[in-house]
Amino acid sequence: MTDIRQAVLEAWPEWELTAEIGQGSFSRVYRAKSKDGRETAIKAQMIPDDWEDPEILRSEGYTQEQVTEYYEHRVRDFTKEIAIMKALRDVSGIVQIEDHCVLHPEPLCWIILIRMELLDNLTKKAAINGMNEKELAQIGLDLCSALSQCHRRGIVHRDIKPENIFVDQAGHCKLGDFGSANEMNRTGTLSWKGTPNYMAPEIYRAETGGRELRRFILADIYSVGMVLYWLGNGLSLPFVRSGKQIASPQDRASAFQRRISGERLPPPNQTSPSLANVILRACAYLPEERWQSAEEMEDALKTAVSEAKTPFKRKKSRIFFLCCAAVLLLGAAILCRRQLFPPTAAPADSAADASPAPSDAPLGTELTAAPTVSDAHGVRFPQKDVINMYVYFSVNAWSGDAQDALWKAMEATPYEEKWIASSEYDVPNNPPDVVEIFFERVRCEAMGAWDISVNPWDPTQWPVADAVLFFPRENVDFSPLIEELSAAGIPAYVFSSDDPETVYREYLALFDL
Repeated sequence: MTDIRQAVLEAWPEWELTAEIGQGSFSRVYRAKSKDGRETAIKAQMIPDDWEDPEILRSEGYTQEQVTEYYEHRVRDFTKEIAIMKALRDVSGIVQIEDHCVLHPEPLCWIILIRMELLDNLTKKAAINGMNEKELAQIGLDLCSALSQCHRRGIVHRDIKPENIFVDQAGHCKLGDFGSANEMNRTGTLSWKGTPNYMAPEIYRAETGGRELRRFILADIYSVGMVLYWLGNGLSLPFVRSGKQIASPQDRASAFQRRISGERLPPPNQTSPSLANVILRACAYLPEERWQSAEEMEDALKTAVSEAKTPFKRKKSRIFFLCCAAVLLLGAAILCRRQLFPPTAAPADSAADASPAPSDAPLGTELTAAPTVSDAHGVRFPQKDVINMYVYFSVNAWSGDAQDALWKAMEATPYEEKWIASSEYDVPNNPPDVVEIFFERVRCEAMGAWDISVNPWDPTQWPVADAVLFFPRENVDFSPLIEELSAAGIPAYVFSSDDPETVYREYLALFDL
């Protein structure tokens, strides 16, 4: 018997399948409705899988008894998931199981059915509805809370990924699909399991000498960090260029190898610095450099939430608006004075004693004088209530004090800047092809130059930039890109250096403040 619908009716006559809502590597998930109108989710796993014909085992020399024993072992593996999830019924952050049934209709056919609460998948929510930074942090808090209770009981998940995270009607996340989870066995070791894209490097390499429970706890923390990275990076994993609609297999393979080999991860490009720092520490290459427990990461997320100035929508304090009002009044007074008492022209014979003319140095080079930006480069940013500000950091600027100086400068303006930050790659010598890839990324993100739309939370749906900021990169001439942005009506500026005082002064000068 291979008909899942018939199997469900046999196990639970009061339930009927209404739609397939998910599919994993080894199972399918269906929506079901009872005769009294209740709804639930039913996960169905058939053993053997459709692609795993027993004849293959026989051709490899297995006897009929060995083939049967092989599949019985697989059935036991799947039923372990049920036992683990039932043991965690009192944990609010774990998907709740209502009932289960194992059918064995034929000698080499098993059907495992699990009836559980009906929830939305995180991947679907992120793709369709999107989320702000507060929601992103809450996902991390929910996952850490659930994991801390699992870890205290000696249970590690080992396959944390977006597909195994679910969202209830209240918006809280729950961990499900414990098919790879296990408790520490008597020898204190666990086998290699999980999904490579979200797997800790040391687990992927199956390093010896570190298979104790603690190593797998730190691997779970890494996977949570990688899920948050994916969410906070426009649904892109590290080193997968967000400016491409669909990354090629070669791009994905290269990005995976860069991560697994220990290359420093660029910060996720849609989070505040405080939240990005929490995520990056969770994804540290060395286990000892990560958060050492789910509780520790949970505390760090709470602190980041309380301190973060979210790039999605920044709220300014009452005192700040009073300061803004004072700045505006001062500006109005200066303007009136200029109109009433216009400056007189300097005598012609005093030209030799005049101040040096503004520098004609290329954009992105050091300015020796301190003129206003509009005088130096003719750049002026829009002055309106809300400004979609696209910021492109060099790695040095992100890791230093320049980002903090920029935040302070943004707070000192009377405008609300929506900061969409993207960290560029730190490539030695900046080869021309890499620079052009970066320029193309800026064209796509800031100018909205997309061919198709993938989903509402993808950068394809970002608004066209009102203004663009670049931090300088050695041997990179931003002039061609600046000209393209200017032709599209988007003012852009390259800071003359990463020095915090320079960043603060030059940013305010962009608004003549």
